[in-house]
Amino acid sequence: MDSLQNAERLYDGVNDNNMLYRVGLRHAERGDIKTALEMFSRTNLADVDTHHDLFYHVIADSVFSFALLKPNFDPEGIRATINTVVKDVIKSVTIQAEPFEVEVDFGDVYYTYTREGAFRGRNHVDVFAKSKTTRQDTAIKTYTRRELQEAEAFWLTFREDKVPLKRLLSTGRFDGLYYNEIERCGAVSLASVLGIYRPEEREKVYASAINLLFGLGEALSKGREKIEAAEAAGTISTALQPAYLERKFTELYEHIHTFGSDAAREVLDELPHVHDDVMHTLLTNRNVIVPHDYTPRNIMTENGALILIDHEDYKQGHVLTPVMAFARNPEIGSAHGGERKVIEHAYRTMQKYEITTQPELAWAAGMFYSVRRAGALAVEAMHGNREARQHAEWHLERLREGLHYGRHA
Repeated sequence: MDSLQNAERLYDGVNDNNMLYRVGLRHAERGDIKTALEMFSRTNLADVDTHHDLFYHVIADSVFSFALLKPNFDPEGIRATINTVVKDVIKSVTIQAEPFEVEVDFGDVYYTYTREGAFRGRNHVDVFAKSKTTRQDTAIKTYTRRELQEAEAFWLTFREDKVPLKRLLSTGRFDGLYYNEIERCGAVSLASVLGIYRPEEREKVYASAINLLFGLGEALSKGREKIEAAEAAGTISTALQPAYLERKFTELYEHIHTFGSDAAREVLDELPHVHDDVMHTLLTNRNVIVPHDYTPRNIMTENGALILIDHEDYKQGHVLTPVMAFARNPEIGSAHGGERKVIEHAYRTMQKYEITTQPELAWAAGMFYSVRRAGALAVEAMHGNREARQHAEWHLERLREGLHYGRHA
């Protein structure tokens, strides 16, 4: 008698949902997905606490097995099939054929399966990696591929005429760009070519980048009702939450020990004293919607024209927030006073749009961007990325300057 028949014999007619659920978990522990799924199907899940990793593992593994057996199977069909057995537990399923990836979203948690490689012994066996991501709250939410693509599609409607190249999500450990797509259309990252420009060419690039940013801002301001409707529908979220800002400071504090420089020690000692000032300034000046990652890495140049990519995340802020994200990068700030010149272009353009500001806004936006980048780069540096370490040290120096000269510099 197999395990499923045995379970059916022992628990036939049992109406104790907690017992049925626990039986399913026990079979899941043994790797018997089929029987576990059967027990879950007999359970009224509304009566039990389903927040067990094993429960989600069983459902996600079942979807993954379906996808492996039938790679051309409709993801919605897989979702509907599993939800028929275990009522309405899956929110969405996303399947990508090449490179192979399966994502199963349960709402508060989602699982991702990717092909890592193959074992090429006597029998060829594909090796897959499974990762789990938990959404802790809306302030520090993580997003599935489907959600990112929906958000990207929404924001692109504001600049369809100016953005022929969309951001493409990779299926590796980190999001990124398929560079073969960029090469095919002839565009290259601005960060990779700024170093070969003459000073006068750089000035033109700075002016073009600021004009592109303000043109986008004008389009976004005209579409405010559209943005509010998309927020209400849950397609996007532009809220700049204190928890998000706090998390970026925490990330830097946790990893700054990896640097032994004087700048690192000084930042660790002094940054907590202005931590609240930076957050307060940003949170009290979030009157417009701005692109969250307006950097030289996310601007392509093609035949002299600039093309903005990376469109899945826009947030509340001040226009100086993306200005400083663009200006405060080694590719710009390390040569010929680039950061100062970008800010000067921005101030002149702000006058045309009759936008008023205070010096502390540029200071706070620059400080936070360097906090954010130094923290993220420190993580990469810990994994042996030398360039990340150099760039993190560069941002620590900018933080030290900001601490020395203060908000009215």
